[in-house]
Amino acid sequence: MIDLEVVILEKLRRGDLPRGLRYLNDLLKDVASGLHVRHRIVGLIERGLIKLEIGGDDEEAFREIIHRRFGIAPVDLSNLEPGGICRGFIIDSGKVGYGLYVDIGILTPKPIDGLYPLHSIRAQLAEGRQLPIRQIINMYHFYDDFPLEVRIAKLKEGKIEVELSDRQRESITEWSTLPFDRVIIYHALPDDLQSAIRSSSVERDLARVENLSLTTHLLTCKIGTEAPGIVAKLGLHLKGSRLFSFRPERWARG
Repeated sequence: MIDLEVVILEKLRRGDLPRGLRYLNDLLKDVASGLHVRHRIVGLIERGLIKLEIGGDDEEAFREIIHRRFGIAPVDLSNLEPGGICRGFIIDSGKVGYGLYVDIGILTPKPIDGLYPLHSIRAQLAEGRQLPIRQIINMYHFYDDFPLEVRIAKLKEGKIEVELSDRQRESITEWSTLPFDRVIIYHALPDDLQSAIRSSSVERDLARVENLSLTTHLLTCKIGTEAPGIVAKLGLHLKGSRLFSFRPERWARG
């Protein structure tokens, strides 16, 4: 029997190999625990997405768990429907002035990204303020590989328009409405992040650590803890990573 191939909506850079794939394989083993299933990581494909082969009696259950945990790429444009929810990653951030492009895993008939247009970004994340895209990108640190859950807003003539899902919009708007500084970290595996947190002795300064993807993370600081200080301490231990501060009062000033 031929195993099923799936492309999961996680991304790794060449520099993340081979440790990133080993970490993912360990996660998959945990997910598959108790199931009659086999799995194999085929490797990276276009744009750093990851292809798996899965099979066995519990293949359907395993696929559903993978879908909920990581997201599974639609791959073909024909698999999309207006209103559908999917996961994606910002790509080519800041290269156009009319929005953000989101890689949602469409590879055939050719790679096509979803456009998150500026008017939708302003409506969902800037309270309708007529801010330029560059200012919004830099305020939220929406750079390449930031993961987003999006809704398919429009499909027309081979073009895709997206907007944030309700859940994603609520999550991000909390950054500016709640009085917590936050730290966004790119290009760090979870084990490296946890090691850096321990080594820099900032555990007591953090209210929450979220792994947004395999290599992108969001730290919520406790009230009274300033994000730039956390960035300075963690940065000493995460040399290959990019760390940014989000401060709610700065967003309020626009």
